[in-house]
Amino acid sequence: MNTKPADIKPLNIWWSLILVLIPAGTAALLIHTLIPGLMRKHNISFLYAYLPWWIGFMSLYFVGSLIAYRLEGNPLTLTHFANRFRLRKIRGRDWLWFAALLTTFVIVLAGLALWGKELSSLPGLSMPTEFPAELNPSKPGGMVPGEFMGVSLKGQWWIVVVYFIGWVLNIFGEEFWFRGYILPRQEAAYGKWAWILHGVIWALNHVWQVWTLVILLPYSFLWSYIIQRGKNTWIPIIIHGLGNLIPLILIIVGVIG
Repeated sequence: MNTKPADIKPLNIWWSLILVLIPAGTAALLIHTLIPGLMRKHNISFLYAYLPWWIGFMSLYFVGSLIAYRLEGNPLTLTHFANRFRLRKIRGRDWLWFAALLTTFVIVLAGLALWGKELSSLPGLSMPTEFPAELNPSKPGGMVPGEFMGVSLKGQWWIVVVYFIGWVLNIFGEEFWFRGYILPRQEAAYGKWAWILHGVIWALNHVWQVWTLVILLPYSFLWSYIIQRGKNTWIPIIIHGLGNLIPLILIIVGVIG
């Protein structure tokens, strides 16, 4: 059974915002209030509060995308799921879109690294003082070799395992929810202009780390345009996965010591 755009219920601008702002806004509230409070009350490092928050946030998108798939009345078959979420082999012209997305993604990573300290120190863009340098580049002292979010890494293999679980949920949760489930519904509503709305909601998903929006917002439109034109969710899954693999590699190096 093939799922064509006509079979997908349109998703208007208001529901698009609701489906993103509720989880993203809740996550932002929790990380900016609950985590600092837990750190002060229980005298724990940021990492111990961050990992449950991160995994929970990403699990919400992952599980939510699967539930949304079923609520559409879709059958529980891998073939239909792959078709509905545009999970097809990368071939031919797909590689051009892959290269375009990879290039812009690298530019954004470089921009965040180069201007993160300045941006995260600006009024209105700064992060709570409890946030580590990994999320708050303006934090005095910066990142400490052999540590991750305030915790010594050497020999701590459990951090690798837990972070890997978070990495998997992060990549597949966000891409299934945004590119697999939401984007096709936005296309059903707005056609070739859906990438504009999709760019807005993708940027708003990162409101918890507000300083990054200065760089992410303009590129989120370009990414959304490329992804819409490519119509292959494996492209953003792979590139997103490669980009977010960097912290995991650094953690493994630190654990090995």
